[in-house]
Amino acid sequence: MKTVFYFITLLMILTSFSENKKVPVAGIKILKDQSAIFDIKAGLSEDLSVWPNMKSYTNSDTWLIQNHESIRVLRPRVIVIDFYNKRSRVFCQGFVNKVIAAFAEGSRYHGYKDSSAKPQLVYNVSKYIDLRDNSGKDISDKRPHHTDGSFDEAAMFDDDFAQFLGYRDSANTRYLRLGELFDKGIINECWVIAPNTFYEAQGRVRKYDSSFHFTGQYNECVNACYDFGASGRRTSVSIRLGEINVDRGTGCATHAFGHAIERMALGDIPYFGKVAERFFNFNLDKRFAAPFTDEYACPYYVRPPDCFNFTVQTIKTVNNHLPGWTFTNWGEGCGNIHFPINAKFQYDYNSDQSILCSCENYSMRNGPGGSDLRNVYNQNKVQQWNTGAYNDCGGEYVIYLRQNMPGYNSGATGDDGMPMKSWWPFLFY
Repeated sequence: MKTVFYFITLLMILTSFSENKKVPVAGIKILKDQSAIFDIKAGLSEDLSVWPNMKSYTNSDTWLIQNHESIRVLRPRVIVIDFYNKRSRVFCQGFVNKVIAAFAEGSRYHGYKDSSAKPQLVYNVSKYIDLRDNSGKDISDKRPHHTDGSFDEAAMFDDDFAQFLGYRDSANTRYLRLGELFDKGIINECWVIAPNTFYEAQGRVRKYDSSFHFTGQYNECVNACYDFGASGRRTSVSIRLGEINVDRGTGCATHAFGHAIERMALGDIPYFGKVAERFFNFNLDKRFAAPFTDEYACPYYVRPPDCFNFTVQTIKTVNNHLPGWTFTNWGEGCGNIHFPINAKFQYDYNSDQSILCSCENYSMRNGPGGSDLRNVYNQNKVQQWNTGAYNDCGGEYVIYLRQNMPGYNSGATGDDGMPMKSWWPFLFY
């Protein structure tokens, strides 16, 4: 009996030693520190007019779609991954805070005339992941890369990169992949600091039908196409990725992320496309018999640069850069990221041309015969944002553009006469 007792005691001691050392069992990596297991509902609001909240916190959640009109403010959770060795962490974190403030400013519906207007889009950085290194290179070697040093897009979503994200599964047996962080609602967006990584704004977003039902298809070409790889494509919800360029002004972020908003108006969400096409001056071929779909058909960096000319409210193509087209009632919309309503060429943010447009009264139906009332637009309209907090890349204009996008209880109506849904929740469909 003593022999059996000593054997059992020895076995218990060895087992205890093995557990304390966390020896991998059956190939599973056992992690010692439990502190990084994320409480998904930590910090979420009980207020259901705020999203994410205790009932809904995952992109593409049915609850968000069904309760769209009641969402007065979005506080999406974002992780920031810093690969950029050229700038200090303090500088980059400060810059991210400025970008968040610019996004908030842009979501204050008609904030330029209503000082009490509240922002509807207020990002919350849930984790800043510092992956800078001492390699001596501008970009850290921790950024996934091919043998030639170029960025490996798909690897951002693989198991090997998951360790850098630092989120563990509930069993504490492994690290969660980037796509899983989206699937579980741990994050709603991911931003990266490093040139030529995500390229402005990327995404793998769900496509919907006219009744807001998921079609089962995804768009992987939001602003530009991105390779999500096999691991990334396992993600079921919409993925939103953004690049923060700390070597330029904050306006470049509102500009870049604005392209992703435009892209949604081209078919991912039919309702949004229908209510937004006139705002962005899209589908000119269908609406005004233009020989091109929108102003982006204008080539870049040509000489002379002008693609368009204006006489009062008449727009006309010039310089043979585009097929001949004349339209006499320009000004129904607001403009798009590259083309304010009075722009003659790509990035023409300083045009002194004055144009009557419906931007500030978009879909208000407050003009003659139920049309939208038109006001004069020129560059003077946006000078209040021509500061270091918002400018660069036409950022002062983009803030104005964003503040005219219909928001919560905007009073705008659709062609059916029904109150128009706020545009901001669509970002997380």
